[in-house]
Amino acid sequence: MRTRSCYRVCLALLAALSVTTALPGSAASVSRVELVEDTGVIHAIDYGRNQMIIDGVRFSVSAGARIRIRGDTGTFTGLVKGMKVSYVFENRSRTNRVIMVLEQLPDNTIIERN
Repeated sequence: MRTRSCYRVCLALLAALSVTTALPGSAASVSRVELVEDTGVIHAIDYGRNQMIIDGVRFSVSAGARIRIRGDTGTFTGLVKGMKVSYVFENRSRTNRVIMVLEQLPDNTIIERN
């Protein structure tokens, strides 16, 4: 079972952070970034580049990403290949996806794909 309340709060916070203000004297700008929630299995991790592959898709992991492992606060280096995870990422472009929130799912979680 997935915890949705955490992700709703995180999505709201990330949406609020996606609005940027311009420097004084310049025109104000608004930056819109698509936020996506998904689940999957970690297939590879590159600790040196802060990147991972989940279900065949490469993601960068934000330096400030909120990571939870077995229900406790965790770090990027605590993640391992084969973990089932639920995550929220910024879809900045077709090749630039940045994970902002990641939570390990129980080992017995069934991940459904369409």
